[in-house]
Parts: sequence; structure tokens; C-alpha cells
Amino acid sequence: MNKKVIIIGCIMVAGIFFLFKNFMNSDNELSNVLNDWYENHNYETIEEANEFAEQRLSKKYKVYVNDVFVDIGYDWDGKLFVPLRSISESLNWVVNWIPEKGLIEIIKGDEQAYVDIVNLFGKAYLPIERLEILLSLHDVNIENYQINIRTSTSEIVKVHIDKKL
Repeated sequence: MNKKVIIIGCIMVAGIFFLFKNFMNSDNELSNVLNDWYENHNYETIEEANEFAEQRLSKKYKVYVNDVFVDIGYDWDGKLFVPLRSISESLNWVVNWIPEKGLIEIIKGDEQAYVDIVNLFGKAYLPIERLEILLSLHDVNIENYQINIRTSTSEIVKVHIDKKL
């Protein structure tokens, strides 16, 4: 009886080994199928998130600095978010991304600050109230889907905008 159990056990182990070996030989095919599924799943998830974000960000605000259009801000559930880089650079601040900290550094003369941001469509945004404090903005008007930032300096740098209206 024990010999039969041992023989059956050996046959089962050999069968499992054979199946596993064939499974490993088709590893590239299986890997490709799994990668395709994973990529499609990620793409669908990203697209769903983008659609959801676009619906929530349907209220767009044109941002002007001293009457010069610089970019677009968004209303996210009643909170107004504005693009950090385009506004800061328009006001002659140096803007640096620090990937190891996940922060943005802004510098102007002796002033320096580190900012955690919200990433919308690949750009750094933060609430308008926070930007007002960081850049010491004293004259900000928001009306008719426009944000007008006025400063005492008339020296404005025009920056490239990578997002269409």
C-alpha cells in the first residue's frame, strides 16, 4: 500500500512539474497578456479620473497679472486653484521642482518658500489664498470667471502656456 502511495505521489509531482514547466515556457505570452491587461486597466482608470476631474473642474477662470493673460485657474468644489509656475514666473519668481521632496521651491531675491501642490493635468496648482500669502499679493479681484492680480511693479514676464482654453 505504501509503495502505491509513493508511486502515485511521484506521478503527481511529475505531472505538476510538467505543467509548471509548460507554464514557465509560455511565460512571455502570459506576461504579455498580463501587461496588456494591466496597461489597459491603468489607461481606463486614468481616463475615468481625468473625466471625473474635468467635470469637477468645469468652471475655468482666466488669470491675468497686470492685465496680461498668463494661464487658467479652476474652481474645485468651491475652492479656487491657480497655476503656481505661470503666475510666479510672471512676477519674476524663480520656480524649481524638487522631486526628492515632492515640493516646489519659489525664490525671489532673498525670499524663499517651499510649496506642496495639487497636480492637475500635469501642472502645479494651489489655492489662490495660499498664493496670495506666498507671493504677498495685495490686489486680487475675482469676478466674471476672471482673476485679476495687480502688483505695484509693471514688469511682467510672459510665460508659455501649454494648456488650451
